[in-house]
Amino acid sequence: MAMSGALEPGASYYTLDTGLGWLLQRVAREVAAGRRALLITRRPRRWVERTHHIEGVETLHFRMDRAPAGAASDALHPENVGRIFTAVRDFLGRHKGAVVVIDGADVLAFYNGFPMFVKLLYTINDIVWSSGGTVVFLIDPRTFRRREIHIIQKELLELRSPESRVGVEDAAEG
Repeated sequence: MAMSGALEPGASYYTLDTGLGWLLQRVAREVAAGRRALLITRRPRRWVERTHHIEGVETLHFRMDRAPAGAASDALHPENVGRIFTAVRDFLGRHKGAVVVIDGADVLAFYNGFPMFVKLLYTINDIVWSSGGTVVFLIDPRTFRRREIHIIQKELLELRSPESRVGVEDAAEG
């Protein structure tokens, strides 16, 4: 089922459109309505800040290299699933009804394998439901197999961009 209205509290979504512009516009409306928001992204901080309106949106960034001790606490390595889960759980726990956008599901699946990614997705989904928050996973279908996309579709609601040109058919066979 594709969703086009407000982001529902207690719901977990996926989108196959990995462009951030349309989604961050929706998140900005949620922030304007009083919800808190967190963007966990693989994209460079300067690019996100220059390209998108993210006022009122907290950000954490995936850091592909190993962060030295004492490095910025707003950087997460995608292999550190525990820290990623903790960041989401803590944010949703501190801010009732908050929105979390996870831009980089493909990176999480690459570094941890699909089974661990799905385990993280299930765990975050449980936290979202119990906290009344909302989460959106950006899923690049070109980096997953169709059967993997079908598993994701069974667990999450679809959030579709009006201009989206991608779908499950863009995923690899298998």
